[in-house]
Amino acid sequence: MKIKMLIVDDEPIISQGLRMTIPWDSHGIEVIGEASDGKQALEILEKQRVDIVLTDVRMPEMDGIQLAKTIHEQMPHIRVIIISGYDDFHYAREAIRFRVKDYLLKPVDIEELVSKVSKLSAEIDEEREMLAKVEEEQMQEGVRQFIFNPHIQPQTHHLFTGKHFCIVVSELEDYATLHETYSSSELDEIRDNWSTTVQEAMNTHFYRALSFFTHPNLQMTLVFSQQAFTEKTMKQLVTNTLLEWDGPTGLFFGISDIFENIQDVKEAYHHAYEALVKRGKNNQPIQLYSLLNEPNVKKNYSKINYLHLYETLFRRDSHQLLVDLEQLFDHMETEDYNLVEIVEVCQELNKTIEQRLQDILTTTSLEDITYHVNETLDLHFTNSIRSVKRLMLDDLNMWMDLLIKENMGKKSWSVEKAEQYILENYHRDLKASEVANEIHITPNYFSMIFKKELGVSFNDYLNDLRIEKAKQLLADTSDRIFEIAKEVGYKEYKYFVQVFRKKTGMTPTDYRTFKGGSHSE
Repeated sequence: MKIKMLIVDDEPIISQGLRMTIPWDSHGIEVIGEASDGKQALEILEKQRVDIVLTDVRMPEMDGIQLAKTIHEQMPHIRVIIISGYDDFHYAREAIRFRVKDYLLKPVDIEELVSKVSKLSAEIDEEREMLAKVEEEQMQEGVRQFIFNPHIQPQTHHLFTGKHFCIVVSELEDYATLHETYSSSELDEIRDNWSTTVQEAMNTHFYRALSFFTHPNLQMTLVFSQQAFTEKTMKQLVTNTLLEWDGPTGLFFGISDIFENIQDVKEAYHHAYEALVKRGKNNQPIQLYSLLNEPNVKKNYSKINYLHLYETLFRRDSHQLLVDLEQLFDHMETEDYNLVEIVEVCQELNKTIEQRLQDILTTTSLEDITYHVNETLDLHFTNSIRSVKRLMLDDLNMWMDLLIKENMGKKSWSVEKAEQYILENYHRDLKASEVANEIHITPNYFSMIFKKELGVSFNDYLNDLRIEKAKQLLADTSDRIFEIAKEVGYKEYKYFVQVFRKKTGMTPTDYRTFKGGSHSE
């Protein structure tokens, strides 16, 4: 926004000269007019927004000092610079009294004048930014109050009058996978980029946007304008946001209806979120609440046949269990089940399995059960069908492991398969996520059951196995120690020595000597 300046002088040749000889526009200054005395200047100030007044001292009707006094009392936000042909102490003292920013003598040094005005312009810009930030924070807090504490009326209600509003909520696609892939600091950078993209795309000449996070993977944006706008306009703004987005995964948006009373923001927020989570099988990145098909009608889940899946579970056929689960999810996606409906199906499946197993499993086993797909599942975190499917597979494997342990009294199928895979691949750069993927469960579930059943973490188990293999090689072969380190899966020799000392209390060289190995280093 340009800085607006008014020039006041009773000599037209001077006021016009100041206006025409200096390229004010190139300095971000718009001269909005000229006045011949203080009285005329005040008439202009009452009608137009002005930031800086450049005025002479001696003028008829009202002089520059009186003008400065009136501005100071009635319009204190306006900066005043006095230009005078009189080097008079009285004038200078009065100017200071009325907070005049500068007092320049005629003939005016053009460079000095431009410098003074530019300095004031920078001050005004800085003040505007500060005030805009304060107002934005007040409005954000007001929106939070309206949504999350509607019984408390915020003090900022006046900031929202006379405007038209729309709520847009957005989330990152498949956030659970992102959370496994990126560090906390990297996720913070992704969120910052996401927030900046939304703000820059939606803050236009006619619209303002206030954004804040209500969850690490849910950004709420209030878009508002003095002018009326339509859902079509909002969809275009969101489309522009998608075109600018260059993050590691896609963005999805839900858009509420347009509303005019800020007190309706809570309902609009819930409508926008409903549009977001009910985007359906086509996975459209933008969903308008007004276009939801039968927004409050639930599907009839009784049409889903779980029988084949139950039979597979009780046969303890892990491969077929994965096939059956894929078929169940394919069916739901074909029938256009949204994420909420798919989660409800999985929750019902878990409850039914538990009921069927009550006569088979001991009470103790059932008491230890914790579903992954349960009523407290965070759909902002687990916000993709793929992520829900992975968690449901974890649940089915949990049921199968309980059945196996109940009947055979030994380790669960998942842990046995994991141990076998580790034994076959310990010499490689093996990660827990790779083992989990091999046995078709999520890394989090794998880490939990592995430590629960074996009493050690995956990393400790792998290190123990590698060190045992290294001890055998040190005692039975003449391989060099750095070669043995690589053979058992350690890329870094120093790290191998560190782990070996921690596990055995001695260095590899000392161990070889102690065992009487055929080669020493």
